[in-house]
Amino acid sequence: MARGRARCCILVRQRGPMFEAVIRALKHAQIEVAGADRLVLTEHIAIMDLLVLGDALLLPDDDLALATVLKSPLFGLNDEQLYKLAYQRKSSLRSALRAKASEDAAYDVAASGARCSGAKGAYIVAF
Repeated sequence: MARGRARCCILVRQRGPMFEAVIRALKHAQIEVAGADRLVLTEHIAIMDLLVLGDALLLPDDDLALATVLKSPLFGLNDEQLYKLAYQRKSSLRSALRAKASEDAAYDVAASGARCSGAKGAYIVAF
């Protein structure tokens, strides 16, 4: 079986001597370097979804953050489901989600996911 070319991406926090050394080492090993592009991770929609998930978990009273993450692919509620959940509620969006969880499987999945993510966030450290 013929071996194909593999691709990889090396992420660095900042450009500096270590970054330059990595580029030199790759070139010295005759590994093609496509370029040292600047990739702004926070501009990618998937990263934005994860950041708003963090907001929703860290700020339980932030209904906008919760609504945003519920509409994201992480939870997948559509406009109609979110409208039914949010319109004319008497409490926080999080409370409304918990209340609706017994009525509809989509809300149950979202509420379970929010609880699970929140519980993991309580003991998982970033670094």
